[in-house]
Amino acid sequence: LPKCAGPRAPPGPTDLSLPSVRVLAPPWEGEQPDELPHTCKPAAWERQHACSRDWEHDLLWCGRAEGSVAIHRFRLRDHALARELAAGMQALALEERSRGSSGDQASNVGGFHGARDLWERPEVHETGLPQLVRCAVRHAAAAEAAALRRPPIFTTADEAWWNALPPGCWNALHTHAGSTYSGVVYASGGSPRGSLAGRLALLPSAPQSLSPDQRQIHVRAATTTDGLAAAPPLRPTDAPYLLLEPAPGTCIVFPSFVPHFVLPTPAAREAAAEATPEAAAETAVEAEESGEVPLRVSLAFNFGSTEPVMAQVFTLGKRVRLVLEATC
Repeated sequence: LPKCAGPRAPPGPTDLSLPSVRVLAPPWEGEQPDELPHTCKPAAWERQHACSRDWEHDLLWCGRAEGSVAIHRFRLRDHALARELAAGMQALALEERSRGSSGDQASNVGGFHGARDLWERPEVHETGLPQLVRCAVRHAAAAEAAALRRPPIFTTADEAWWNALPPGCWNALHTHAGSTYSGVVYASGGSPRGSLAGRLALLPSAPQSLSPDQRQIHVRAATTTDGLAAAPPLRPTDAPYLLLEPAPGTCIVFPSFVPHFVLPTPAAREAAAEATPEAAAETAVEAEESGEVPLRVSLAFNFGSTEPVMAQVFTLGKRVRLVLEATC
């Protein structure tokens, strides 16, 4: 890679016009030279002091052609709570996976993508996870509003689902069209700490063009139309790839339009080089049964933007009924 934020990354394709499987699949492990010129550096996260009692909030501004966008990292302050939450998440995810549900085959190549109705399940609410995620998204939106000098937007939970990636599996390059914020909470990383395997890879400089709403909500412009500074100076990272470690008890929040994928979880090089879902799934089962590498388990979610109170008026004959829908 030309540049990346985080530890030294494997060489990979840089042309985003390539099909998604070529963007993330393991050609870099066998078809590319072992060494390609690239620069890697740690990400310069900024600690946000206005946050909740549960989360530590770090923010990273990533450069784009028209300004910069924010990537948010939340880490639980209470390590005991983080371990308890991670254990509960793994138990619920593996329970759904063990029921033989086919789930929702979306961006995952191998592995398990659960149904998208987690916010509707009582057992998930008992863990406190929905409240923690809502809190993180609310603070992410507030931090961006303060930086962009605009009123905060109100968000509502759209959907959430489990992801369980055995060894040799990954997620293809994708976005979450129609949502405002997307994110993930990690229960287990499925790879040794510091390894590139299983990392979430964000491409904050893409796509090249955004809608007016996306620019207004997320993009911190460098200058206004009259050439004056729109915000205090900042030094956004110019890395086209941001590689984030799936540390348990960590929540990542980012604009839904940002393309992202998950690097393959640890597996034999020759098995990963097959780059087919069938081969990946077979290798995953063998490695999982041997107990060599744990599963990478996470909860992914999407939030949309909405007014704090929406009023819908229904005319029933001569009667008018006003329905108020309060949002969290």
